[in-house]
Amino acid sequence: FMKTELGKLGAIAFGLGKSFEALKNSAIEFARPAIEGFRELSKTASELNLSISKTSDLVNTARLAGGEFEEVRDWVRGIQDAVIKGEIDDPEVLALEKYNVVIQDSMGNLLDFETTHNRLIEGAIRAAEAGELETYALMTQGEGIHSILPYLKSYVQAKQDANKIR
Repeated sequence: FMKTELGKLGAIAFGLGKSFEALKNSAIEFARPAIEGFRELSKTASELNLSISKTSDLVNTARLAGGEFEEVRDWVRGIQDAVIKGEIDDPEVLALEKYNVVIQDSMGNLLDFETTHNRLIEGAIRAAEAGELETYALMTQGEGIHSILPYLKSYVQAKQDANKIR
């Protein structure tokens, strides 16, 4: 009798062990996209010298505004690169001057990514108020950027709507 009962318990334990193993594997597969997403977000945050929280906010804002963060990142970096080169006739540099966008401190150092992005958005708002958002987008998007205009239109509209609520 005891042998058969111990055999049954062993079979139950073996079955439970397999069930727990399957459950563990399912949980790992379920979590894998989130883990990979966090790794990518962490890498991007490190590249931009921002916190993960700030980077997440920028990524989500880009998505909500109908853009891809990679394109927004490339847009901001392209403008920063143009300013670093210091070519006065560069369209990006001309746009910054025209729409009063300052992305350097008093010592000539570039501001951080988030501040630069925010100032570029402020420039887009000024351009939109002057009826020149398309011009601003074309001047600032640089080479290799498909089109920053849909992102800017959506973002500027959301900012203006939010200001109406205040």
